[in-house]
Amino acid sequence: MTDYDLNPEIGELYPVLLDAKGNLIDGFHRRKANKNWHTIKLAQIKTKADLLTARIIANCQRLDHSEEAGQWVNELASELEKEHSDLAMSRRIADRTGMRQDWVLARLDEKFKNPKISAARRVTTERKASEHSSRPTGGISNDEFQGMPVEPPRVIRDDAKGDWVLKQWNWVLEKVPETNAVNDLLPQQRKQVLKQLKALNVRITAWIEAVSDEEV
Repeated sequence: MTDYDLNPEIGELYPVLLDAKGNLIDGFHRRKANKNWHTIKLAQIKTKADLLTARIIANCQRLDHSEEAGQWVNELASELEKEHSDLAMSRRIADRTGMRQDWVLARLDEKFKNPKISAARRVTTERKASEHSSRPTGGISNDEFQGMPVEPPRVIRDDAKGDWVLKQWNWVLEKVPETNAVNDLLPQQRKQVLKQLKALNVRITAWIEAVSDEEV
């Protein structure tokens, strides 16, 4: 029995998806498990750029698919490079696929990145890393800042129980993009970001007041 065998009373929940030319979009493992798996051909997916975009949307928004994702992102960049655009390649791919721009950038080859923007990002990353190493964090190592904790860990020492709060705030600060990233935003996206910032400002103001009260 394979991982793709389903309860016979339920049947096949997810079909194999093909583009107009019969290329696989989604269902690589399902097709391997059963060549007769229910298949749907999507006539609107005609070009290679359409195929790669559909693969990223169908696969990477559900699972990471790190190796395949990097290949698809850069193949898509090669196709999009044939079309003129003033937008950064990472932004174009993010807009097409719905993936975050930082997710795209992490997989995009340097040759597809704007040299000036890449240099600026490296300088910013190095500066933040330097600030990070010199900032007191209550005994939290830099390696722990890779992900944001969902809930506070159990601690024994009273002087360490607030470490998870520091860790979350440092994680937030690390993820905030530089203001020059606003140049990548479309008009509608600017409105969305502004709405998010206003909501965030309310919460930050509440935090400032709460922390100030504790100091008093």
